[in-house]
Amino acid sequence: MDAHPGLLLNDAAFARVPEQNKPVFIYDWLRSLDRRLSQSTKTEVRDVQQALTDQLMVQVTQGVGPPSRKLLGRCLAKIFTTGDSISLYAVLNSCNDVLKARDDSPTVMNKRLTALTCLGVIYRSLGRLCGRSFEETVGILTKMIKQVESQTRCEILITLMNIVTGLGAAETACFRDIFKVARSFINDRVLAVRLAAVQCLNSLTQYHPHFFTSDLDAVMSMCIKGLDGSNHDVRMEIAKLLGFVLAKTQLDSGISVAIGNGNSITSNASTGGVSSNQNLAGGRSKPTTLDDIFTLLSSAFLRGPSRFHKGSSSVSREVRAGITYVYLEFLTHLGSDWLVAHSYTMLSHCLSLLTSPRTTSTPSEAAFTRLCLGGYLLPRLLRRHFSEAAQVAVARHLLVLLSLRMRKRTNQPLQGQSQLRGLGKGLRPVSSAEQLGEQTTGSPSGSGSGGGSEDGSGGAGTSGSSGGSSCGGADDPNYLICCLNVLTEVIRSVAWVLRALLVAYAHNLLAPILSSPSNLVDTLFDACLCNTSLGVRVAAAAVLRQLAVALPSQRVPLMDRCMSVLSSAASADSISGHSLALGGLVAGSRLGELGIPSAKGKAVSGSLSISNCFQVFSLAEDLLRAANQNSRLTMARTQAGWYLLGACMALGPTAVRPHLPRLILLWRNAFPRSTRELEAEKQRGDAFTWQKYLLLIKVIGIFKVVRSACK
Repeated sequence: MDAHPGLLLNDAAFARVPEQNKPVFIYDWLRSLDRRLSQSTKTEVRDVQQALTDQLMVQVTQGVGPPSRKLLGRCLAKIFTTGDSISLYAVLNSCNDVLKARDDSPTVMNKRLTALTCLGVIYRSLGRLCGRSFEETVGILTKMIKQVESQTRCEILITLMNIVTGLGAAETACFRDIFKVARSFINDRVLAVRLAAVQCLNSLTQYHPHFFTSDLDAVMSMCIKGLDGSNHDVRMEIAKLLGFVLAKTQLDSGISVAIGNGNSITSNASTGGVSSNQNLAGGRSKPTTLDDIFTLLSSAFLRGPSRFHKGSSSVSREVRAGITYVYLEFLTHLGSDWLVAHSYTMLSHCLSLLTSPRTTSTPSEAAFTRLCLGGYLLPRLLRRHFSEAAQVAVARHLLVLLSLRMRKRTNQPLQGQSQLRGLGKGLRPVSSAEQLGEQTTGSPSGSGSGGGSEDGSGGAGTSGSSGGSSCGGADDPNYLICCLNVLTEVIRSVAWVLRALLVAYAHNLLAPILSSPSNLVDTLFDACLCNTSLGVRVAAAAVLRQLAVALPSQRVPLMDRCMSVLSSAASADSISGHSLALGGLVAGSRLGELGIPSAKGKAVSGSLSISNCFQVFSLAEDLLRAANQNSRLTMARTQAGWYLLGACMALGPTAVRPHLPRLILLWRNAFPRSTRELEAEKQRGDAFTWQKYLLLIKVIGIFKVVRSACK
């Protein structure tokens, strides 16, 4: 022992250590041993292998604490990797004997957990070197798992996962037993057990996907049950499991991916980084198409655990968030080339989930669905897998979806349909361009694959039909809000990448969405800023604000157009929308390097060249003075006026000081002039009074901004 003090345990020193410090001494020795075994030669390990193995097995039979268990298993595995493997089976048998103990005392439980951890690490590290001894271990674990507490159950599942990972693609009947055991605990009430079960199933998918692809409906139901009441870690693991399995059905070399226009493209398994596997579908009579996958996912997103049962039970947020992660994993495995080629199909299917009454029954559900799709899934996919040119093509797809949605609302033909053919050519695959042309012209062949319906509601309609109409009403704003939010993210992403390049190049790249037929500005002004939904108007104003940040040359023309409409608008929605857009353009000028020019040729009233801030301030003052001329427009004009004044405050003290006397006069007229008038307003108590007082709170906020800016 003294000849190799760095490997063997010093029994004399260990005996002198106080009892309460012995676990720490063992931990330090194991950590040192783990490091030295990696640096030792085969001869050095062989010389002390038997004595070292005996010392380590003493620790296994006595049981060690959680920090030392993995170190103990790793040291045993390194001994047999570096030295001889003669005594490997004796070590495995000793660990199996520890597991067979029926006693449930804390001491025996500690020994059992230590043996489980060591077995898992050994099988994972040595794999098939362990021979067929794993069959006995799996038999013991599958019988014991139903009779133990949650902590031991969790360690058993982790050990089974390590066994599968170590053995790889070896064919044995034990894997079927492991699959059944892990599947039965995927909805366990203890989330740690649930997580371990999903990780075990994930290890099976890497080498034995036929367990899952033979019955996708059962796998989907199993995963949905696991998502219900789950935490973030469980959701991410289930997303990896389900996303890999679904992508595997599409990426196998012998299966064609069917797209919405009836074409079929044979996918290459190397596109998404998933290895090919023969006879993937198992007992399925026909290959799984993209329509089938989208139908499964949309049904799970819309109906959750009740997808196979009648009823209107609500879907938990955990399930919808988990299915959103599944979408991301599935589309990520398909690869960037596939996503660029089928961007229209992907966009229309994802956005169609917002047209179901199940996702928009309450404002909170609608907001959460928009956050899942427009705030997480689509922006993440675009940033990860789309180049700048591909993102601009996606923006054009979004504009076409908006136009189709508004055309359905107004029942008017879409202008410039023939000019949309060949859209997006120059990207890598152009099948999405052909799809877009067929979609826009209303071709019957473009009504499949979850994204082919004329109104962009494909895919979710079939799965959500039991809950009502396949797509919500044309006036439902959630679809438009999500489209506009994604459009804002696309413009922001492209502008951020191109910030270091020439502005002219950025203008040329974004020019396709500004020119006819997919004119972004016309679509926003004609259809979105006048929408009856405040959310749509705010989202459209955000798009214009971000467009002006990306292309500073567009800021002044957009401001001119907003001010021209506001000076003659006769609709409350139009006044609200265009004031939001103008306020965003003015306040957003601080984010750009050029800002707002101090003078320009065109003035709203036709006078000489005057300052931009003076025009906006004068327009706000006119709106406030004309508020009482029409009772129907009083609130809209008042809100628009104060909103524009607040936007002017964002320009800083230089722009505010010249107008301070007029601003103080407007403040004075906004508040009640006497105590008697104040009491009269308080006694009214109707909705108009509450709106007025909420508006006064905003006015006070503007006053605080001005006071801090003009000090």
